[in-house]
Amino acid sequence: MRHFYQAMERKGYVLNLGQNRKYLTIRTPDSAKPTRLKTLGENYTEEAIKWRILENKRFDRPQYIKSTVKHMTFAGSISKTRKITGFRALYLHYCYLLGKIPKKSTRQPLSPVMREELRHFRTLVRQVSLLAKNKIDTAEQLYDFMDGTKSKIEELTALRQQICTMLRRSSRPENYDELCRQRDALTAELKKLRTQLYSAAQDTASNLRERRTETGCIERNNTMTNIQKYKQKGIIPKAVLYARFSSDNQREESIEAQLRAIHEYCERNGIIVIREYCDRAKSATTDDRPEFLQMIADAKNGGFDFVIVHKLDRFSRNRYDSAHYKKELKKCNVAVLSVLENLDDSPESVILESVLEGMSEYYSKNLAREVMKGMKESALQCRPLGGKPPYGYQINPQTCRYEVKESEAQAVKLIFSRVV
Repeated sequence: MRHFYQAMERKGYVLNLGQNRKYLTIRTPDSAKPTRLKTLGENYTEEAIKWRILENKRFDRPQYIKSTVKHMTFAGSISKTRKITGFRALYLHYCYLLGKIPKKSTRQPLSPVMREELRHFRTLVRQVSLLAKNKIDTAEQLYDFMDGTKSKIEELTALRQQICTMLRRSSRPENYDELCRQRDALTAELKKLRTQLYSAAQDTASNLRERRTETGCIERNNTMTNIQKYKQKGIIPKAVLYARFSSDNQREESIEAQLRAIHEYCERNGIIVIREYCDRAKSATTDDRPEFLQMIADAKNGGFDFVIVHKLDRFSRNRYDSAHYKKELKKCNVAVLSVLENLDDSPESVILESVLEGMSEYYSKNLAREVMKGMKESALQCRPLGGKPPYGYQINPQTCRYEVKESEAQAVKLIFSRVV
């Protein structure tokens, strides 16, 4: 066993062989907490490992037997062989088209560089999801989230330790199953929190590109917003405002609230507002918005540097329309800014912007589906959806449901009997 322990230590493992310890523990090179070998199974106790080492026998390499190779000679020429024709050829051709005969695979394995890029992309997706879910926009918010997560991990770890102590001290307590369920639930919650903390730590290290100075301030590296670029050149940027609401059921105050927030944003950043474009009761799933199209046309004539919206979904809820019109504005040296989504020209902001646009389109389509489902269910239950009742029906004031109006029902039946 001494040779086994030495071999494990050479590989970086840390074994605790103290006499005061009841169980043998081992710690991997990348772990901070040791693990008891007995928890890995019956085959990993000290006695079981000893017997497995002693049972190993010398490996006898089988004697190599040289195989005989038979050389075959093809008589004639392959190029002059008769090709398959007729129904047999047609049958084989259709088998190939239907996939019964396997086609030659043209798939090439991914290069190590591409695999590394895919791993990096998945990491970015996890980081963006974490930032969007917890509404983290600045480094201060990220550090606060990390501190809160660490506090939760410490509290849950202490609670889990208490439950494990209760299970260990009593051979079979009355509430043994309940304690086991609590321990497993805490373990799952700790795993989730540690994953979030790991993603947040990666954000701090690479994606936010921010570092704390000696005075406690936060500086950005290699990232500069569009407004900062104008201020660095000594130019006062000009902007137009765009606001929108979707339905007639929404109030006019929705536009006013958006414009108020945008004006406050412009005052904080020293931006001159030259015009406001407002679309009332217009959906952002299409570009059929007069004021929006007028704003795009005015951008081609110049005169402003930014289009400022309250949120990116006010600009468009369609990914393709958003990409198309942002490209048109970019040709005119006009950028789109959002008051609530603080995006810059970093690569991470490109991914975050695409995620936000996808979430906006998902929200719109999912809302339409849920509305249609509710309208269909109301129709099946004969509930009115507003407006004037159809000819031949009236609303019962007591049940608030449609019922047949006898004075008009005969006319409806006559129409259906003659037409349908």
